[in-house]
Amino acid sequence: MVILPVVERELRVASRRKNTYRLRLLAVLAMVGMFVWQMFFQPSQRFLNTSQQGGNLFVALVWVGFFFCALSGVIATSDCVSSEKRNGTLGLLFLTDLKGYEVIGGKLVANSIHVTYALIAFLPVMAIPILMGGVTTLALAKASLALCSLI
Repeated sequence: MVILPVVERELRVASRRKNTYRLRLLAVLAMVGMFVWQMFFQPSQRFLNTSQQGGNLFVALVWVGFFFCALSGVIATSDCVSSEKRNGTLGLLFLTDLKGYEVIGGKLVANSIHVTYALIAFLPVMAIPILMGGVTTLALAKASLALCSLI
């Protein structure tokens, strides 16, 4: 027995969309671009040792991740129910024996899956400053947990 059938259906549909893969790729490219800019093109980084560069880079990557999660969560979920209404299929969902929270929960989960995949894709880029020093794995775990809860 499936507890939330709309969630299952929407996750299957969302996993096959090309936008899911594109958003993941764009998120990683943005984080790598930020990494390259911070390491090689910012003049204040040239005179710091490697551990200080790692700390500064980690803070910059966390801020980029914060703004990504804050903005993309709003953008992804703002159109979740109105697109069903626009397509004329919202009434069909409520004609079934589904409850309102199942429909809304399924739509919200399906629309936030793209953002979750993108966040999971750029978490390894945030782990690079650990190799440089100046950042602990506990700091990465705390930042990752904070970003995951922000979605």
